[in-house]
Amino acid sequence: MNVGENYRHSGRFTVPGLLIGAAVGSLTGWLLAWPYAYFIFYVPLVGVFTVLIAGGFGMLAGLAAAGTLRWRKVRSAPAAAVIGLIVGLSALYDGWAVWLHAVITRAGENTSSAAIMLSPAGMWLLMQKINEVGIFTLRGLHPTGAALWGMWGAEAAIIVGGAAWASYAFNTQDPFCENCNVWADGKEGVCRVQQADPDVFQRVFVTRDFSQLEKLGAAAKPEPHLRLDIHECPECKAFQTLSVTRFDYKEVKGQKEKEEKTKTVVDKLLIAPDDAARIRAVGERLGKGEAAAG
Repeated sequence: MNVGENYRHSGRFTVPGLLIGAAVGSLTGWLLAWPYAYFIFYVPLVGVFTVLIAGGFGMLAGLAAAGTLRWRKVRSAPAAAVIGLIVGLSALYDGWAVWLHAVITRAGENTSSAAIMLSPAGMWLLMQKINEVGIFTLRGLHPTGAALWGMWGAEAAIIVGGAAWASYAFNTQDPFCENCNVWADGKEGVCRVQQADPDVFQRVFVTRDFSQLEKLGAAAKPEPHLRLDIHECPECKAFQTLSVTRFDYKEVKGQKEKEEKTKTVVDKLLIAPDDAARIRAVGERLGKGEAAAG
């Protein structure tokens, strides 16, 4: 890749790296399955709370896998997503096993969670029986049959989807310097400037005269502005990328603070070290000017 192109992962990975990532994520999912399953067993919730709890369960397992993949220097977002999917399915299975153990224990049966976990067919039969009679009543509703299958299906999608998304998103967060074989360090907000006409902003990138950013003026929150972030290889310092995020604000009825919305307008653009230095210098000058004015 050359200066002026957007960074993309090389797609490189090792099979041991993927296997270790899947193992660590699955182990984390198994550990989290216990508090998750017992919580939803004793405190059945429907709605936004279910989404938050189930999503958090899946995402934490996915992040554990993602952190391990990063440690193993996996630079493939699709591979990370697949590992996250596997971890999510494993966490879902573990959650079901623990939950079914809680159901059986409350019914007076003496069966170990390991025995349940090692019997997929037995778990499926238990799920079918529970689905026929229902398991909880909430706000006068006692879901069974298709309604309960639908709720369970939504929960499963949230858990598995959360794990896959977390693993994918974490893997694409930082660029990787292939020459030095290290992840680049990120620095948010090296420069914040007021929003400009798109043509003016585009001209800055075409001419690569980043010193012109200073003419846009320092950003004043909570007013629309652009935040420039730079990633830099900690070893060679030659590998640099620039990302630009647009911040917009709007009034919300009944709230004192404005609602903030963000959009990435430049995503990890490869730039020369001199360009990065100019952007940092502009940020420092604007920051000093803003401090002096304050």
